[in-house]
Amino acid sequence: MTDKFWGIMGICRRAGKLFIGHDDVKAALRGKKASLVIFSSDASERLKEEITNLSGNIRCIQTDCGRDEALFRIGKGAAVFAVGDEGLANSALAAAQD
Repeated sequence: MTDKFWGIMGICRRAGKLFIGHDDVKAALRGKKASLVIFSSDASERLKEEITNLSGNIRCIQTDCGRDEALFRIGKGAAVFAVGDEGLANSALAAAQD
């Protein structure tokens, strides 16, 4: 993932629009607060299946970075994240494709 993508993730975190970890992401999906789900490269297949099943029509992507890089980049390491703002989610998707 690019520096731009991680910059957007940092903005999401500071704005309180980033859900971090299994429990937070599940709660965001159930509360219909998530606009994008992001898996780290070392997320387990079981976790990906569980979250993907809950996500419905919400887009899910996988980064090429593990939990350790997420920890380094945004200060929190987890196998799954969710963005809770449509505009930031679209920006993150665009940056992920660069």
